[in-house]
Amino acid sequence: MRLLRIGVMTCCFFWGTTVLAWDTLGHMTVAAVAYEKLTPSARARANDLIKLNPNYNELVATAQKAKGVDQSKAIFMLAATWPDMIKSKNRGYTFDGEHSTKPETSQNIGYADKLQHRY
Repeated sequence: MRLLRIGVMTCCFFWGTTVLAWDTLGHMTVAAVAYEKLTPSARARANDLIKLNPNYNELVATAQKAKGVDQSKAIFMLAATWPDMIKSKNRGYTFDGEHSTKPETSQNIGYADKLQHRY
């Protein structure tokens, strides 16, 4: 019994860290569930806002590769990964630190904001 306990604890130690992080699949899964829960008017508004994304054409091109799915939903799911995309790729966004105490940190000015906001 003690050996079993040690084995379980070892497995949790080595594999537990991967559960802590979100990845593309996690973001897209949550977005898919959220999209289904939106009212038709909220869904239309979300679709309109996503069209403002500077990478919208890229999102559309990627979504079109998924045949037989609702394209608006696919674009919504892909857009959910956009904040991570700007952190991992050189897309003209500036690293602004891991932590911020500046008052403008919570300011939402949209896509004109070229900071990564890793915090």
